[in-house]
Amino acid sequence: MSNNEYKIVEQFLKFVPVQSTTGQNLADVLLETLNNVGIDLNFLRGQGYDGASSMSGQFKGVQAFISNKYPTAIYVHCVSHSLNLALSNSAEVVPIRNAFGILQKIYTLFNTPKRQNVLQNNIETSTHNSNKTKLKQLCPTRWVERHDSVIIMKQMLLPVVAALEEIQLWSCKDSSSNAFLLLSGIRQSSFIISLLCAEKLLSYTLPISKILQTSDLDISEALNNVDGVVFVLREIRTNVENEFKIIFDEANEIANALELTITMPRLTKNQTKRCNVPAENEEEYYRRAIFIPWLDSFINNISDRFLKHKCIIKSFKCLLPTGNSPNQTEKSQYLKLLEFYKNDIPENGVNAAVAEFDLWYQKFISYASYSQRNRRSNFRSTLSIGEKKNQASQIYNLKG
Repeated sequence: MSNNEYKIVEQFLKFVPVQSTTGQNLADVLLETLNNVGIDLNFLRGQGYDGASSMSGQFKGVQAFISNKYPTAIYVHCVSHSLNLALSNSAEVVPIRNAFGILQKIYTLFNTPKRQNVLQNNIETSTHNSNKTKLKQLCPTRWVERHDSVIIMKQMLLPVVAALEEIQLWSCKDSSSNAFLLLSGIRQSSFIISLLCAEKLLSYTLPISKILQTSDLDISEALNNVDGVVFVLREIRTNVENEFKIIFDEANEIANALELTITMPRLTKNQTKRCNVPAENEEEYYRRAIFIPWLDSFINNISDRFLKHKCIIKSFKCLLPTGNSPNQTEKSQYLKLLEFYKNDIPENGVNAAVAEFDLWYQKFISYASYSQRNRRSNFRSTLSIGEKKNQASQIYNLKG
């Protein structure tokens, strides 16, 4: 392996029993275990846990106790898990949450051979355009799989409704009553709108969910991908009327196929138990009652969850040259890094580190300048070849 071919890997150490799950005890057990396996804790530079309060708590979490002993062990929440939490929190918008609940119960109902056969028979006799034959469970932790669940449910909605209509006539009380209740839920206008809204927004987080789970992704690139998603979502928010009109038109098509009509609930001035936004028609009501609240929650949760990551990467951004000499801000950020990691710098090595910073920027400027000269040279060569071809073509035409 050459000097430039490094790969970060995860290796399992051991299972460790714990007597208490408080942040203090978990931190003590963790540090003691690392020390016992021969890891020098003075070189501890990072921590990564899930979002449980006992692990990530600012004052009494594991990361807080370890940071107090080893200040350079920066706590970074897993970016993929951060996205999952952001999506989970944003789905607390009531109609969206209820729609996901109905999807999960539909999957559970058909997760038996007898009921699955009924669904299979309706799929075979249906004219819906899909090669899917089985529903997919809503994974509670992996939101990358929820988009597939929503898409499959949308494609199989007509066969599912037909199968439920058949099952509700069975003599089995549990099966028939559950099928009846699920049919009632599916036929609600809010469910159809929520299903399409879920498909719309999750389609933007599906690619990034997969990207954030790759092994060679760094935090800077991860944040760039997240920022890209947030930017697109804000564009949708700006153009929300046109964006939702597409969803609403499709909802009407689905409702017509189910022999339903999209309607909004009766509104009263003193209503406090449900969404009571003023609206002149159904499209405006569901845009304001479902799509906009979930879109706003989507954007806010993703932005908030990645704020800490942005603060961390901002400190190291000075190490990424822009092609120009370092400005005062970049120099100031670098000096802060030197102060933070002063124990890692050899004695009397600060001046050398500052000089290395300036040389690194200069090397990058020289490389950028060299690359630009090469591009210009290649461009001139291309023009020269083109001119010769034109001249040859003109001579050929004259001879002809």
